[in-house]
Amino acid sequence: MKVYSGIDEAGLGPILGPYCATSISFKSNISLKEEMEIAQKKIFYVDDSKKVYQGKYGLQRLEKNVLAFYSLYTNNIPKNSLEFTPSLNSSWYKEFPVKLPICNNPNEILESRDRIATFFHQKDVKIIDIKRTAISAQSFNQLIDIWDNKSIVCQKILDPLLRNAFIYSGNIVIDKQGGRKFYKEYLDDTLQINVKIKSEEDCCSNYYVDNTQISFSAKADSTYFEVALASMFSKYMREIAMISFNSYWKTKLPNIKETAGYYTDGMRFIKELANNNLIPNNIDSIIRKK
Repeated sequence: MKVYSGIDEAGLGPILGPYCATSISFKSNISLKEEMEIAQKKIFYVDDSKKVYQGKYGLQRLEKNVLAFYSLYTNNIPKNSLEFTPSLNSSWYKEFPVKLPICNNPNEILESRDRIATFFHQKDVKIIDIKRTAISAQSFNQLIDIWDNKSIVCQKILDPLLRNAFIYSGNIVIDKQGGRKFYKEYLDDTLQINVKIKSEEDCCSNYYVDNTQISFSAKADSTYFEVALASMFSKYMREIAMISFNSYWKTKLPNIKETAGYYTDGMRFIKELANNNLIPNNIDSIIRKK
């Protein structure tokens, strides 16, 4: 059986809230991409997390699919955000955990899980690993202080996920960010092995070593099932973290409008806190450096 691994992140653009990333690995005897397209929107809805999340019922749709796959892998539904995202350590996340699921009936999630399980069994597909990480603004800023480069910091956060996926060999696809197209030196350093270059182009850079192919592909979250699902897990981690974040600050300032953390609205939120003398002494604990 061949292994397909996808890695993607969420939360690179905002100035408030965590940076989240996920690696998911499947084992399959068939072409994962082709078979998953057949089941798309019939048995599950897996796509670029921005597409899944859009609209009035976006969070409900995102949550139902993420927790169905999570339950398929772990055989349970997480009780709260601390169980789903244990790596976050800021007070607003620990003191205000979000009860899960947020907007779905647990029985409906389990029914969805069972439908996916039946389909996977028929197609001989199995989830073999899901790894997640979420980095608070303070931890992200500490890495910025060390490396002084946002792209390098993101790579350092993704490194453990890549090394873990590499254990399984097979195909590893990482959603490509920005215009970079040369990754050999990075892969050699991260994996401590001499990878071979297959191709390096603007849209996709491909490398291989033994039985493993590693690809950095633009818009991979729209074209690879495993990357799309990783993007959805990362997006869901971030969304539930922002619910905790907003809940915490509403106890300090009940009338403050909630924020998604992106620059313009994030600065509005920070200004409101400042106007009410609520900014933490350590500003790096709340605002991510750009």
